[in-house]
Amino acid sequence: MKNIPIIGELEQAVLNYLWKHQEGSVKLVHSAIGKKRKISSNTIQSTLERLQKKGLLSREKVSYAYVYRPAVERNELIGQWLNEMIDSFSAGKSEIMISAFADLSKSIDSESLEKLEELIKKVEKKNA
Repeated sequence: MKNIPIIGELEQAVLNYLWKHQEGSVKLVHSAIGKKRKISSNTIQSTLERLQKKGLLSREKVSYAYVYRPAVERNELIGQWLNEMIDSFSAGKSEIMISAFADLSKSIDSESLEKLEELIKKVEKKNA
């Protein structure tokens, strides 16, 4: 099983910022996130470096500062987490996963269910 990085709440906030803005320096991310949380730019810098070491961000030196960019798309990371969770809890039995999704669908609005049906049809066509 591939080890999917576990991220903390601050790391998640930083990733969400970078997914939305596509890139950011320590200064930009600190202005958007750090100041509101009353944390230092050093904390933001450490967080960005951790995410980069985990393979979730890439960075490029521009002038005197690093610019960080997402190295993985949000949907891809969520998919990896879900796959890992399903593998570890269902012991490879798809019935358990299907049952869990059926239970989850009770709390999903009809528009989202229609989108899910469309995605399932696309996968079926791709696999055919």
